[in-house]
Amino acid sequence: MNKKKLLQIGYSGLSGATYVGLCTVEGDINRKWDHHFLFIGIEEIAIANKDKCNELNIPYSFIHKSKGLDLKAWWTAIKIYFKIRPSAIIIHGTSELIIPLFFLKQINHGSIFIIEHTPTKLKTKAEWFFSNLSLLLSDQVCLANKVYQSQYQKNILFFKQKKISLIHNGINIFQFKPSMNKCHDSETIILGMASRLDHEKDHITILRALCILKENGYNHLQYVIIGDGPDKKYIEDMIDSLDLTKEVKLLGSVGLSEVAKQLQELDIYVHSSKGETMSLSIMQAMATGLPIVATNVEGINNNVEDGVDGLLFALGDEQSCFEKIKMLIDNPSKRDFLGNNALHKAKTEYSHISLFKNIDRLILNSKAQQSY
Repeated sequence: MNKKKLLQIGYSGLSGATYVGLCTVEGDINRKWDHHFLFIGIEEIAIANKDKCNELNIPYSFIHKSKGLDLKAWWTAIKIYFKIRPSAIIIHGTSELIIPLFFLKQINHGSIFIIEHTPTKLKTKAEWFFSNLSLLLSDQVCLANKVYQSQYQKNILFFKQKKISLIHNGINIFQFKPSMNKCHDSETIILGMASRLDHEKDHITILRALCILKENGYNHLQYVIIGDGPDKKYIEDMIDSLDLTKEVKLLGSVGLSEVAKQLQELDIYVHSSKGETMSLSIMQAMATGLPIVATNVEGINNNVEDGVDGLLFALGDEQSCFEKIKMLIDNPSKRDFLGNNALHKAKTEYSHISLFKNIDRLILNSKAQQSY
């Protein structure tokens, strides 16, 4: 019997949303579904996305869209749809493709699911428009947690609780795992953050906290930033002006295997952000067994429990950030305590296998309701 086809749609560049989609495929370890992926965006497909699809042996397509409403992209999506004829579609993030796909699903009697990823505080008016439209036209909208739901609900005109599902994001816990050779003997403490270099993140607060550490005699520090983005030049200039060129390394955009390797080299994971949906980078750090120091903002504080599996500081407060990092540098046992708790949480709550099971259950329940 032929397997049912599942088409997932994600951003073509490197993004946490697309990573979640690919993790869903990895979580289907028995290949219950015939998986397909469609990448869409103003950027070319990231090499890491291509490599992962080839590694998983799943076919993929690409739509290079223009900024704003792109009817040509709609037509390309329609042709791809009829080529695949999926039983279910998962759209990662708000997308204008919900409009043509809604009408196509009436013909093919499929299902459409939206997984929201963009932090509510960072959504544009256009994104909120398509979020409202998605709730009307999709079978279910999946949100990461109840905190996200409360903020989401305030911006939805015709909110329907029965069309909302709560599903945690997931990560590949076989790929992101603690180093077997890690010890605290080295004099150098390595800090790091994995993220895009853009306005949504707050790298400057960490850099200023590093200055305070340096001024207080912590001279054997190294800070690694894994990622790239439009603010790279600005951050490079800040590193230079703060006299941190010896302490800070910008690794740029790297593949997931290299991200996993770099995380294993760290002693402390530091993450400063203005807001998250559910930070995949923090989840990856947790699965690596790292203690977390992060901003006390939506999307992080419902993931990191202060004093249990990480330490939180107020957004923009470099003094507090400095104090949290200093506490962990001075107390290796505290690092171990937080890191072990973080690892346990990642294994029990954030695995890619659990992610797939939740998605599979969501689709099957929706099909059952349609039949009924």
